[in-house]
Amino acid sequence: MFRFLSEVLALMRKYRKGLLIFCGLIVVAAIGMLTLSYELSTHSWFCGKCHYMTPYVDNWKTSSHKDVECANCHMQNSFSGILKSQFKAIASTIRYATNTHDKIPRSEIDDANCLKAGCHETRLLEGNVTFKKNILFDHKQHLNGARRGINLKCTSCHSQIVQGNHMEVTESSCFTCHFKNMPKGDAIAGCNCHSAPKDTVVHEGFTFKHAQYLKLGVQCKECHIKITSGNGNVSPERCFSCHNQQFPDKIDAKKIHDNHVTMHKVECFLCHDEIKHGEIEMVRSLEISCDNCHSGSHNIQKDMYMGIGAKDLENYPSIMFKAQVGCDGCHRKSVSAGVMQESMSVAEGQSCVTCHGKGYDTMMADWHNMLANYTELLQSMYLSTQEKYNAIKGSLEQDKLQALKPLLGSAEYNLGFVRTGHGEHNLVYAKKIMLKVQKDLNAANKLLSPDYQEFDALKIADDDAKNNCTQSCHTNMSKTQVVEYQGLHLTHNDHVSKHNMECTYCHASNGDKHGQVKLSRESCIKCHHTQESVECKKCHDNQVKMFNGQGGFDVKDSPDVMSDLNCSDCHSKMSEGHTVEKTKASCGDCHDPKYAEYVDDWQKKTVVIIEETSKLLNECKEQFQKASGLPAEKTNEIIALLVKAEANLQLVLHDRSDGAHNPNYAGALLFAADEKLRKVKELLK
Repeated sequence: MFRFLSEVLALMRKYRKGLLIFCGLIVVAAIGMLTLSYELSTHSWFCGKCHYMTPYVDNWKTSSHKDVECANCHMQNSFSGILKSQFKAIASTIRYATNTHDKIPRSEIDDANCLKAGCHETRLLEGNVTFKKNILFDHKQHLNGARRGINLKCTSCHSQIVQGNHMEVTESSCFTCHFKNMPKGDAIAGCNCHSAPKDTVVHEGFTFKHAQYLKLGVQCKECHIKITSGNGNVSPERCFSCHNQQFPDKIDAKKIHDNHVTMHKVECFLCHDEIKHGEIEMVRSLEISCDNCHSGSHNIQKDMYMGIGAKDLENYPSIMFKAQVGCDGCHRKSVSAGVMQESMSVAEGQSCVTCHGKGYDTMMADWHNMLANYTELLQSMYLSTQEKYNAIKGSLEQDKLQALKPLLGSAEYNLGFVRTGHGEHNLVYAKKIMLKVQKDLNAANKLLSPDYQEFDALKIADDDAKNNCTQSCHTNMSKTQVVEYQGLHLTHNDHVSKHNMECTYCHASNGDKHGQVKLSRESCIKCHHTQESVECKKCHDNQVKMFNGQGGFDVKDSPDVMSDLNCSDCHSKMSEGHTVEKTKASCGDCHDPKYAEYVDDWQKKTVVIIEETSKLLNECKEQFQKASGLPAEKTNEIIALLVKAEANLQLVLHDRSDGAHNPNYAGALLFAADEKLRKVKELLK
């Protein structure tokens, strides 16, 4: 053996030059092959030479990346990365030639390739972007730090499913993270991904806008009962599609995600069952089947709610029924009743507040009292009519008897229907029924006594009557003493009760603008400023406060230098129309005619400060909302400062004179607001 090795070494020494040349040629050939391989693999046309890559290449050709070479994404930029990619490419070519290749290829794309210069290098700085129609997405929140214990990569969301769209967002990845192991109807980020829908929505024939309900704090899941299907679980069989070894019973989920997601960019859908998200199940009326236990117990109430069942009257479903509100939308409070103290659900006023807002908690009680009074009147009227009928029916002609029986029968049935069905379930339908009862009883009395004078005992408003709004829904409006509109304070009671004005004079009654104020300040002026004697402060409370220098936070009271004057000394000839120019013209009655220029100067200076203070207030609010982990004491201090600063600003804004009523006090209010806001800035540092 030793002799053999000696002979080999001797030959190598003898032919050393030839061996060096041969080895050099091999190295050159290897470098040439690698260079050729690199050159070929950097061109996208080469990727499609293997038939099983065809679907991916075809998707790429129609994608937003069609002008980007495959290698720009799929090949690492470093020298070691290039070598690794080339050896991998050669190995893949050999496996393809020997038919031992993977039938479903996969690749790992580094985030650095996505974020390099010329591509998406500013993506993390762009903030919110809109995905699809109204989904707000921030890349920085998802890529900087762990989310649910997982460090995500670009390809965690931007992946490729066969026959899919190349590198577009795979929504199932989003749904897996946001909904897995979350309670029904909830997501890890709540509903913050979606901006509030602005379009008018039609659901089951009911038209509405989301904004008014979101403003009241109505939870999305009150209507969107089920928003997901699937659970996102990982079945063991999924593991064996890539691995062939047995796994322990207990697996560390974090380690699995670190290895698969963070290190090797494995797509979520390769392991997790799919979770679908959308309008899987929406709320529906009467979805609780009470009949399962209480057969026929609430049929009359359901008929009342659905607006069916009354005699000789058209169907009229409740607006709540049209809105798909189920029984448990109002019957939320559980109480014990009966000998066995069984549990039952009752309705309470607070249920109204949940959807309609503050002030509607008394509406149900008002309906109940109104219906009780009306049905009592009708019951008395029915008994009186029935007694009169019983007394003389023996002497009545046959045709009158035939006419009276259906009238009395219909009145008795319909009255019982309202009382048993509880008219609160459908107030408008209940009122129509009671009007029908009254009409039938009046007709019956007319047949019994020709001299009978028909009368309206109920004074019920029909759909078009001016008091229908306050009688049907807005029962609290007649009780409301003062409301504010565009800086003016007014009373509903004065306008509706005393002056007999219809609600629709000021408010829109139809469509998605229902209830919105439609009149302008000029409409008010046409009425109020044409009166001989007008008490200004009754409507212009904010202006009086500003003129007298009162109402601000941490600002000394400071009446205007002309506070001894009456409003009419400057605001003269109101009946001829009220304009700023006419008001400034009255300055010349007491001062130099050029004095009006001072008013312009006061207003210009005040407007500039108002804009600066408003901008600073919005900045402080935004910073405060983003701040987290603040001590309770500091949080309370910031809230108090913001409230006082905004109150001072609003006092100047609601005065609507841009400081002209009291320029010194307006300036003091804005200065105090500015000081408080700058203190907020310091506390938030």
